Amino acid sequence: MTVYFMDGRTLLATHYCAQGNQATLALTDSAPRRWTFRLSRATGVDPGEGLLVELVLEARPEGLRRIETYRSGKKDDTTVYDFSKSVAGKRLAD
Repeated sequence: MTVYFMDGRTLLATHYCAQGNQATLALTDSAPRRWTFRLSRATGVDPGEGLLVELVLEARPEGLRRIETYRSGKKDDTTVYDFSKSVAGKRLAD
């Protein structure tokens, strides 16, 4: 689960990971329909555990794209999630 909130003039996102850690990321870049958050601080991180270090949100005509980059040691792993719009349970592309 990720919670977005303002801290003064900075937009932050805290990701409550299933691994048990909490990564707080700050909005570092924004463009029309694209927002990039990068790691600011983290708690509950065990040695060798993956940690969310970058989160990108893209608002696209067909829905939302969420790009997550996790770091474990010196290795990064990126996953892309595409969420499509639907009306009454039917995808708009159908």
